[in-house]
Amino acid sequence: MTPDPVRFLPYTPDVETIQPQEAEDVAADARRGITGLVGPDAEAMFDHVYREPHPLIDEQRAWIRAYEESYGDSSAADGTAAKGSTR
Repeated sequence: MTPDPVRFLPYTPDVETIQPQEAEDVAADARRGITGLVGPDAEAMFDHVYREPHPLIDEQRAWIRAYEESYGDSSAADGTAAKGSTR
């Protein structure tokens, strides 16, 4: 489980008394924490939907794979865009 970056802030300042530089520092810390997070593998959401393989899940898994590859992911095998993709 990825830790929540906001939870690691030293404190949550009172918005009425925060100074501009302090606000910038808090925002910068939050941005660093958020941009450092790694998203879950999109295909993992399909792993435990049904006990046995299911054709609809296989179709949806293939769609999300093609959709992600349409964004130019370096791991894309053929780079084809998903049906209905606006990219």
